[in-house]
Amino acid sequence: MTGLFRSLRRDWHCFGAGRESIIASSDGAEGIRPVAGLMKIGLLQVDLYLAGCQSLKDKRTILQSVKHRLRSKYNVSVAEIGDHDIWRRSRFGVVAIGNGTGSIEETFRSVVREFESRGDTAVTDYRIEMI
Repeated sequence: MTGLFRSLRRDWHCFGAGRESIIASSDGAEGIRPVAGLMKIGLLQVDLYLAGCQSLKDKRTILQSVKHRLRSKYNVSVAEIGDHDIWRRSRFGVVAIGNGTGSIEETFRSVVREFESRGDTAVTDYRIEMI
């Protein structure tokens, strides 16, 4: 069991793994249907160089500002996923969910532009993956 979906209109639960899900309702009705096309999950990994950092405290200040701005402006989930103890480098993970890959990719490209437009961060590498 890898996923759980609960509809707001009915008491339906969806337990799925892979390309099919088992749908079950509160009245005992069950069925299997494909889940392809229901939603897309986008993953963005961004490697940053932070030129102005002189300490981990400087790094934390910059990254907190970046995370807050991305969350509020683009409605994405953001976390530092690597290079925690290195002052001038960071690896960010950004996740978005949507109906199609086009809107998610556009959001991620805007996020990368946001990183690039800041004076205190430089993007050294990034990768977009869709699930």
